[in-house]
Amino acid sequence: MIKQPEKTFLGQPGSLLRQKECPVVVAIQGPLDGRRWEIQDELIIGRGDDCQIQIDDRQVSRHHARITSVDGKMMLEDLASKNGTFLAGKVITESVPLADADMFQIAIIYKFVFYCSDATMPMEDLIPPLSGGENRLVVDEKSRRVWVQGKELTPPLSAPQFRLLG
Repeated sequence: MIKQPEKTFLGQPGSLLRQKECPVVVAIQGPLDGRRWEIQDELIIGRGDDCQIQIDDRQVSRHHARITSVDGKMMLEDLASKNGTFLAGKVITESVPLADADMFQIAIIYKFVFYCSDATMPMEDLIPPLSGGENRLVVDEKSRRVWVQGKELTPPLSAPQFRLLG
């Protein structure tokens, strides 16, 4: 068995939070801009309550698109959506492989970038330590990531839960 490499995050002064690397999707356009989602087994995008990425927009189908791992490759699939899923500006009609830094769109309005792992994410996505004392709660508003006592909340908070923090 091959051991997964680990990624180091800054959590609180004098301590490090380690996390296994895994594929990540980052929203780059739309109301979810700056948020990121790790892909464990699969990631479903849509309006449905059971979707990992929920987009409250009538142009987005309840189950619009899915990213899954097939034979070690991450695949993007449109789930018979009405307004389409696009990879590099072209509508997809079958499951297609994703490469590092691929941009895809949901219903042409919502843009996302796929990263093979956290290791390729821009450095500004690392959480800087706060000054003084222990950081019991760290909130990164741009990416909507939350750490409690040095551990990132997974799964991430829903949009209504995150609004309660503000």
